[in-house]
Amino acid sequence: MINNIHPKSSHTMQLIFCKSHNLTSKIISAATFSKWSHIEFYFGPTVIGSSGHYGGVAEHSTQWLLSSLDYYEICSIEVPRADLAEEFVRAQLGKKYDYSALYALPFIDRDWSTPDKWFCSELVAAALEVGGVNMFRRTPVNRVTPAMIYTSPLLT
Repeated sequence: MINNIHPKSSHTMQLIFCKSHNLTSKIISAATFSKWSHIEFYFGPTVIGSSGHYGGVAEHSTQWLLSSLDYYEICSIEVPRADLAEEFVRAQLGKKYDYSALYALPFIDRDWSTPDKWFCSELVAAALEVGGVNMFRRTPVNRVTPAMIYTSPLLT
C-alpha cells in the first residue's frame, strides 16, 4: 500500500488515487493505461467521489473507502480558490455516476463536463477548474481519466 500524505496549506486540496483487485478496477486501469482506477477528494475523515459502486457522487468515511482498497496514494494540489472547488464538489452530492464515460473510455471522445452525472476523474477535474486550476494544456479535452490527473506536474 502506498501512502504519501503531504502537509496541507489553506489553498491545498488532497486527492486520493485508488485501485483494488476487483474486475471493474482492473478494466478501468487497463483502459486508461494507469495503475489507478479511481480518484476522490480526500478531506481527512471523509472522502467525496463518484462511483458506480455508490450510484453516483457520495461522501463516505475515509476508513470505509480504505477498507475496500488494495493500493492508494494521497497527493496534494495547490488550488487558488479551494473553497469554491469544495463548494462545487459538495453541490454535486447525489448526482448520478457517468456510466457513458466508463463505456466510452477506450473508444469515443465525448464531452466530459456534463453537469448532471460524473465519472470520478471528471468530477475532480471540474471542481479543480472551478477552483482556478487548469489541469490540461490542450483544450478541449474530450475525456478525463485518473491517469491524466495523476501525471499532472501540478500534483505534489
